[in-house]
Amino acid sequence: MIPSTTADHRANHLLAALQPDDFAFLEPHLEMVSLPKGTVVYETG
Repeated sequence: MIPSTTADHRANHLLAALQPDDFAFLEPHLEMVSLPKGTVVYETG
């Protein structure tokens, strides 16, 4: 993971909502990606 990502996780509302222990568990598996505005990353169905 890019070091600045850890400090910037609060900008992501889903990651910011996690309890510190939960974020620490997920953090090693996270990677920074860039997506164009409006990109759908998951659709139900």
